[in-house]
Amino acid sequence: SMRFRVDAVVDIVSGDDCLVRCEVTDGAGARETISSTGAASALLSHPESPRMEEWKSGILDFALDLAQVSHREATPSDRDWIPAPFDNTYNKPERNYYHTAVKYHRDDRFLAENILDDETARQLDRAWTDLLTAFDYHDTIYRFMLKKYELEGPGKSIADVNKDWIRSLSYPEQEYVQILHDDFVYQQSQLAKTEERHIDEVMEFAGAAWRRPLTARDRKRLETFYHHLRGEKDLDHENAIRALLARVLVAPEFLYRIESPSQKAPLIALSDFEIASRLSYFLWSSKPDAELLRAAAKGELSDPAQLASQTRRMLKDAKARRLATEFFGQWLGFYRFDDYSGIDSGTFPAFDSDLKKSLYEESVQFFEYIVTKDRSIDELLFADYTFLNQRLAEHYGIPWPEKENESEGLVQIAGVQKHQRGGLLRLGSVLAVTSAPQRTSAVKRGDWILRRILGTPTPPPPADVGSIPAEEVLTDGLTVRERLEAHRTDSSCVNCHTKIDPLGFALEHFNPIGQWRATYGDGGRIDTTGILDDGTEIADFDGLTNYLKREKATFYRNFCRKLLGYALGRGEILTDRLLIDKMLDTLEDDNRISTLITLIVTSKQFRYQRSQPLRTAMNLNSIKTQNER
Repeated sequence: SMRFRVDAVVDIVSGDDCLVRCEVTDGAGARETISSTGAASALLSHPESPRMEEWKSGILDFALDLAQVSHREATPSDRDWIPAPFDNTYNKPERNYYHTAVKYHRDDRFLAENILDDETARQLDRAWTDLLTAFDYHDTIYRFMLKKYELEGPGKSIADVNKDWIRSLSYPEQEYVQILHDDFVYQQSQLAKTEERHIDEVMEFAGAAWRRPLTARDRKRLETFYHHLRGEKDLDHENAIRALLARVLVAPEFLYRIESPSQKAPLIALSDFEIASRLSYFLWSSKPDAELLRAAAKGELSDPAQLASQTRRMLKDAKARRLATEFFGQWLGFYRFDDYSGIDSGTFPAFDSDLKKSLYEESVQFFEYIVTKDRSIDELLFADYTFLNQRLAEHYGIPWPEKENESEGLVQIAGVQKHQRGGLLRLGSVLAVTSAPQRTSAVKRGDWILRRILGTPTPPPPADVGSIPAEEVLTDGLTVRERLEAHRTDSSCVNCHTKIDPLGFALEHFNPIGQWRATYGDGGRIDTTGILDDGTEIADFDGLTNYLKREKATFYRNFCRKLLGYALGRGEILTDRLLIDKMLDTLEDDNRISTLITLIVTSKQFRYQRSQPLRTAMNLNSIKTQNER
């Protein structure tokens, strides 16, 4: 070791008002502290300089104005000063109780008086009032004082305290109670001044909750309800506001997307706010954002061109992910797959919560990419990419790129068809929901393709159709296919199974959790061949792909029907045929998904409402009338 000594002398000959800071440190970092580096520093000045005395006095006054807390650590909560009468000693029960029960202490006088402008200071005062009156802040401290000083108070609340009782107390409890009571009275007076503002804020909230500006009638109805609670029901302001908020949230305008019924014409144009709500719940499954409400307020959404522009904006927004989770998830059956329990975890122990979440996220990100990047709908079936993390890549047997090791979440991986991936038919979530718990099901998968993809479902099976065993491998040596062959000898089953089974068996190389396999669990050969009822031979997955390419027009029509039904919240009706035909014609030249969505939102079906039957209209009006009472 060694000693390092420096003698520093201030030159008071050249000037007696000099002030020099000298520091010696071995730290290399700019933000290292004295305690971590062993540094030493000192201030040197003329000891008899009157300006030095003035400077020291100003520094002291400034320091005393600052909040008495530690500013050394980034999160100094364990060093924060705790106000009396609580014991400020670190790790003592009273200090810990303050942190858990009281939590807040206002200590911003320096900020409010010396830094903030008057308006900002008033906003800060209102924020503190809102905070300290939002819970039993004063009562908690009051009850603590009663216990600490063994006092017999006039009640359990600070509101019960009176001046005579305070004067009867000894020092220092008298001072503490007086300060607390004065602050309570002040905060309550400030709260009373905000009552009208609270009512206005509830009105703003109601407009947001009901997804449209309040009418004068709406506002009067809500204000009348509040004053009725304050007067006839004798509720205080806080409970009346709570009831008013509840009234807003149980109103049909919040619980339902109500569109005013009419019997005067076959078609009624929706208001701009009704269109905004339709569009937002179609694309985002949520209420309109500020921009959409602005456009509605200016009447822009009645213009199909403006409506199309808003649609393109919304499809690029992150909230368009909900079109993937809601529309595609419900249509294709992977909705909330991260909670799916239809696979036997004993037979497939790899099917744990992490794998389910990854399989679900793969599906969502695949469809989200098609929506937000405005891809061709052909990629729904025939894409040569998917979205993976390392767990999914290992699950599918796909080499994981080392450059993606640090990636968070799933990443897009292209060229996956050579690994038996790509397109919705090879998504692990879809393959799982179309399987039985312990084995694959060619019937479920084939029926799923007919029903969900092509929109050509077969009739439901007879009630006494029976079933085949749940296990994939049995001691009788029969494969699932051989058991189905015996099942198909029934004349009431064969017609449907010739349509279903060949489509399902083409996916037989994928096990119930979506992995590719060359054989069954017992080593038995997997037969993926089949002949449809029209004579079409399907030998394997490639044969299924070729069949779907041949039936692409059928897929297009079904997709248009499903998308239109989701947008309108109803099934297809006769008058929708012309719109669907127009969508199909457009797909011949432009098969991007935004093209179909734009055609839907600018159509009469989307922008207009069909007149309600007399009884339905009367019922809806009755709901509104009752709500006004």
